[in-house]
Amino acid sequence: MDLLSDIISRLGPKSTISMGIDAAGDWALDFPPPDGLKFNAVMKGACWLDVPGLDAPIRLAQGDSYLLRPHRGFSLASDLALPRRDSAKTCALARDNVSVINGGGEMFLIGGRFSVAESHFELLFGGLPLVTLFRAGTPEAAVLSWSLDRLAAEIGDPQPGARVLCEHLIHIMLVQVLRVALDRNAESGPGWLRALKDRRLSRAIAALHEAAGERWTIERMARVAGMSRSGFAAHFRQTLGLAPMEYLRHWRMLLAENMLRDGARPIASIAAEVGYESESAFATAFKRVRNMRPREVSLPEAS
Repeated sequence: MDLLSDIISRLGPKSTISMGIDAAGDWALDFPPPDGLKFNAVMKGACWLDVPGLDAPIRLAQGDSYLLRPHRGFSLASDLALPRRDSAKTCALARDNVSVINGGGEMFLIGGRFSVAESHFELLFGGLPLVTLFRAGTPEAAVLSWSLDRLAAEIGDPQPGARVLCEHLIHIMLVQVLRVALDRNAESGPGWLRALKDRRLSRAIAALHEAAGERWTIERMARVAGMSRSGFAAHFRQTLGLAPMEYLRHWRMLLAENMLRDGARPIASIAAEVGYESESAFATAFKRVRNMRPREVSLPEAS
């Protein structure tokens, strides 16, 4: 099983195209915390990126790009010593998806956002660092170059169908960025991305994904992974940051939420498919993981 493809298709991340920024002279903008993974790329010129929690601001040059975790405000500027303007005021004046500052022409930046449910994000992408940086001239940046060039062309000179095309390009870039993150974080802190690089754990996770509704025990998972029960449980927790049965519960709730949002099946049927013998037991587990009742998922205000 291609686990990365599986998880992206299950999550159904929503891609949003950010406005491009075409700037010149002195400028500094404060941006609110994004509600998803934020991606920006400098296509021309240079600027500074400042994010609370970073050891130091990052100087971005032409061809550099970065991925930012959700819920952290950030600043982009020609000079970080300048007073920072609320980005909303600048974006409100944008034309054709591009905000022009001081006539533009010196720096051009593009980007987008990938949004998933917060509980699912932490489970699957919690191992990502605050900022994942892709420097120009590296093999990692080269992988993104074609998508970035096409995205810049569509944002800079939108043609019929540009919005749909840009959304597909952003999805392509999400996979490319996560591939890089897989390689970079294979030996770093706990997280699902790190587990994908572990041959034994990835076997067990693939089996869970393919048969989430079956009766699973740690012993059965360990056999799939080719490990002892105790060794598997300890290695799983150390790598993913949570116990095997806890991961299974979260995965089941992710699948269940997708089915609930479709609204085509009764809750009891969904509960049985994800491994619960009673609707009440399923509702209790769902409430624990998602902090809402199953019936709330399909309500208009929850969609």
